[in-house]
Formats: sequence, structure tokens, C-alpha cells
Amino acid sequence: MNINALVIEDERADVVVIQQTLAITSAGSFHVEYVTSLADGVDRLARGGIDVVLLDLSLPDSEGSGTLTTLQSAAPQVPVLVVGGTSRQSGHTDELAFGARQFILQDRIDCHRLAHVLRAVIRRGPLVDVLDGRRPSLQ
Repeated sequence: MNINALVIEDERADVVVIQQTLAITSAGSFHVEYVTSLADGVDRLARGGIDVVLLDLSLPDSEGSGTLTTLQSAAPQVPVLVVGGTSRQSGHTDELAFGARQFILQDRIDCHRLAHVLRAVIRRGPLVDVLDGRRPSLQ
């Protein structure tokens, strides 16, 4: 199974860690693209072909839960893994409440976990309301 992942992250070093981690653990099953802003991420998603997004919530053109909300409005069918902060920072439950399927701390990304977490996020799919199949309101 080939998986197309889009990393939306403005720190090149963090992107390299993600790319290298997936290359080591997934035997080439992940194709990783990256962009450095939310606007570029929305543009890339509009072209289709992305299976999962790894999203930093602190970007040059967007900050916090609004980043996730904007992304999910632009591509509600694509599951999102929020990659953020470090174990010394808190607040990731807020991102989960705003619809992220999974949250992973930047300093906890390792070769044994990331590919597994991404596959689980994809299996679960985007967040939808169980009763009527629509996305819940993020307001």
C-alpha cells in the first residue's frame, strides 16, 4: 500500500526527521511531500492525491486551532495528524477537540511509531458525525 503524505511544516529540520523516519520504517510505502505554509497546503490538497496530512499548528500564515479548522474545511475527506510541540508543552487535547484524529509530539517521533500511527489515522478516516455522516461543527 503506497501512502501519499503531505507535511505542512515550516521548520525544514522537522520535515527531514519525518521523511527519514518514514523512509527507514516503511520500506518505501510512504511518498512524502511538504509545504511550509497553510496556504500552500490548501493549494496542494486541492489537486488531490493526498492520503494523510501531518500538520504543524504554528505556521507563518496561521496559528493554533484555526490552522486545523481551515485545513479541515478545505479538505474534509483527508485525515490529519497534528505534529506539535514537545513533551514540555501542553494543550494537545485542544487540538483533538477541534477534530485532529491523532496528535503526536515532535520529540516523540521515532521509527517504531510514526508509520503505525499514520496508518491508523488513515484507517479511521476523517472525523465525521456517526449519525448523519457530516463533519461536526467546529464552532
